[in-house]
Amino acid sequence: MSLLVVSAASLQQLGKEITKEQWSPFDLFRSDPQPEERLDAKIAVKRASKHKHEANETVRYWELEDDSFLKPNQFCEESCTSSTLRVTSWESKCETTNCKGCEPCKEFQRNNASKYLWDIPPLGDRVPPRMLVSPGCDGSSAVLKHAHAILRMHGIKLREKGEVLGQMPYDDQVFIKENVVNRTLVETHEEFKSKKQTLLLRGRIGTDQETILSKDMLDLGSLVVQVSRRNLLDQAVCSVRDCFDAQMGHPVLRGETSDLCIKRRQAKDSWMKGQYKAFMNVNTLIASMQVLEDNLNQTANDLHNLGYTPALLKTEDLLDFEWSEDMMWSAVPAWERLLKSWGIEPDRRALVTYLRQNVGTREPPPPQEEAIQNFESVKEEIKNHARYGWMLRE
Repeated sequence: MSLLVVSAASLQQLGKEITKEQWSPFDLFRSDPQPEERLDAKIAVKRASKHKHEANETVRYWELEDDSFLKPNQFCEESCTSSTLRVTSWESKCETTNCKGCEPCKEFQRNNASKYLWDIPPLGDRVPPRMLVSPGCDGSSAVLKHAHAILRMHGIKLREKGEVLGQMPYDDQVFIKENVVNRTLVETHEEFKSKKQTLLLRGRIGTDQETILSKDMLDLGSLVVQVSRRNLLDQAVCSVRDCFDAQMGHPVLRGETSDLCIKRRQAKDSWMKGQYKAFMNVNTLIASMQVLEDNLNQTANDLHNLGYTPALLKTEDLLDFEWSEDMMWSAVPAWERLLKSWGIEPDRRALVTYLRQNVGTREPPPPQEEAIQNFESVKEEIKNHARYGWMLRE
């Protein structure tokens, strides 16, 4: 079984091919909505109105009158800015009769609809643990960060950062306690289940292989997603800079061998930009990249043979929306596949709202020369390689 590569030109969704030209999630957010889109907006808002939320220890309902979309904007906005209006926040204003339906409130409701969906019945079974399987140096930490928010928006309650699990701080890594890994996972799962919380954890290919493929993990009913970078050169460079694989090369700081390793992630990027790099072992580079790919394929096969049916996703598809608004069109289907593989029915409107709010939160990937000390040698080695040549980024 080979890894599924989600093409940047086309995607498979429910058996039908979706291309960038055929569909764009931004159609949901045009400032001049068509009549059918106005109807969709009303339906979304009415749906949200069914679900209560708590504020100031009182229960309120988000309601919308059927005729509110027809009120003149000028009248509405004058009412909302009137000094006689006792409420001041837009959240409160948009719940008053005079303000419902004006453009500021409609925009507020569109961009904040997710807040009113967090207490809805879960759009999937809360009991099974969700596991993210990844090789490391692949952006999986960022995927988990977004997954926490997106799962909560779909009614899947997770443990918040800082909460204590028994005597251990909660972490998304595989839990280890006195070398009894699998028993600890069972105990952890039972504690989460008793609190109607869902266990979300990450298993690293290689380091956590025994637990990832354990019978105990399978017997818990775990639902699995496997993620990895499409650009294996980026992964190899990251592995060298973090000192994960000495066979691939070694890190250098200002041209000298460094032992900063993974601690570099705790340092501010500003002083290290262009200073902390990977010196790649060119003689074994192609072989090392092939090993990375083989490990991904083997793990996917092993998971499949155990009975899992994981989505095999690329972190570029899941995360490139952070720096490129144009990549929203590929991020939405990728996240929908991730959610479905975790047994959750995606709410596209809430998903698009969340992703749109996080566009522009990361800089574009820099040229690889900024991260590779001997870039010209690496370039000469792989530029004409049929499988890996495209991974160069100048």
